[in-house]
Amino acid sequence: MRGNEESLPELPQSIKKLNRQFYQSVPSSITSVLALEHFIDALLDADLKLKLRESNIKSIHESETLVVRLETLKLAERHTGAWLDRQIQFILIRPRRIPLARIKDDEAEIQKIVKQDIIEPSTSPWNSNIVLVKKSDNSWRFCIDFRSVNFLVLRPSYPLPRIDDTIDSFLNNGQTEKDNPFEGIDFENVSESQLSDMSDDVISIIIQWKIDEVKPTWADVSHISLEVKFYWSRLNSLILANGILYRKWESYNGKHYDLHLVLPANFKRSRLNEVHNTVTGGHLGVRKTLSKIRQRYFWYTMRHC
Repeated sequence: MRGNEESLPELPQSIKKLNRQFYQSVPSSITSVLALEHFIDALLDADLKLKLRESNIKSIHESETLVVRLETLKLAERHTGAWLDRQIQFILIRPRRIPLARIKDDEAEIQKIVKQDIIEPSTSPWNSNIVLVKKSDNSWRFCIDFRSVNFLVLRPSYPLPRIDDTIDSFLNNGQTEKDNPFEGIDFENVSESQLSDMSDDVISIIIQWKIDEVKPTWADVSHISLEVKFYWSRLNSLILANGILYRKWESYNGKHYDLHLVLPANFKRSRLNEVHNTVTGGHLGVRKTLSKIRQRYFWYTMRHC
């Protein structure tokens, strides 16, 4: 279906590009028919679809030309006299000359994109300047500057919020000093077996220290594992709530803080799979995924994950 921000001239090019990607071994005669059918199906106006199918058009170029004419006539009928009488603002663009050394490259690039059905001969008296831009592999490509024109084109769009911004809006709502950090957590329905699953040998030691409200000396923990020493050094920032261990992460100014769940070792792989491999994870990339994990959980060697 045609996108909200996709103009009509862009639609055939998008369809051709998709056909070249997915039907590489199919003859061009068949791909042209498929492109025409996809183009007609992508149109939102039922009248246009019917007129295109009744006209027995053979190529997508002919259908694009006919659709533009039909849409223009329909708009002119809707605004009687307004379409022809409106003031047209012309866009003046500084001319760009192609260097003599690049003329052959220019002609080769034109023939290349003509064979790929990206462009076709135009009968319009207006055009846009073409600029050759060198790519990283030392090849050349065309660059056309439409920014001045796009400023004058009003496109109806209904943008949806980006999933990154939506998640950030929820995760960045840190707890203030007056808020209850455990509000909304239903501890009454948590069974003892679930609490035991949320702990392991190392976290059980830390939980017992928090229950006793005693911080052992270095002599008591020096012979224990590095993981226990890691949590021992951060014992003041750990909070115990109904048998579940959290880390309190304060802001630089101390006005608000977040609570990060201290994740047991047997839960690390499942949480990583949920954030990265599931559909709801969003597939936001390595850095974004690690950032989301750090905003929710805390564990030993997290900075190395």
